[in-house]
Amino acid sequence: MAFVVNPEDGLIPLKVANEWAKRWQEFVVPFNKERPADNPYFPKAYLLHRREIEKLLNAPNVVNIRIYFGMDEDLNNHLMMVGVDEKGNNILDSIYNLALPCPPICPGTGGLGG
Repeated sequence: MAFVVNPEDGLIPLKVANEWAKRWQEFVVPFNKERPADNPYFPKAYLLHRREIEKLLNAPNVVNIRIYFGMDEDLNNHLMMVGVDEKGNNILDSIYNLALPCPPICPGTGGLGG
C-alpha cells in the first residue's frame, strides 16, 4: 500500500523518501542510457536557490509556486518556477529557471535513493 502524505505538513519519513527516489532512479535508467552520465535526460534531483524562491514568493499576489518541466532544443530538462495566486492561477510575468540538475551538481553525501 502506498504511503499517504500528510496534507497538513507534507513531511514524509526518510525511509519513504529513499524508496521513492530509488524507484524513480531505477525507472529512468532506460531513458538515460543514451545520454552521458553527467547530463541525463532525467536527473536525480534539482538544486533550487533560496534567493529565487524568495523573489518569487515576495512578488505581488504570489502565495504558492508551481513547477513546470521543460526541455530545450538540445533535449536538456529544465524546471520552471511560476508564481501562483490565491485562486490557483499562474502569474506568468516572472518565470524562473535557475534549478541546477543532479548530475552534475550533486551532493557529496546525503543523496536520496542510494
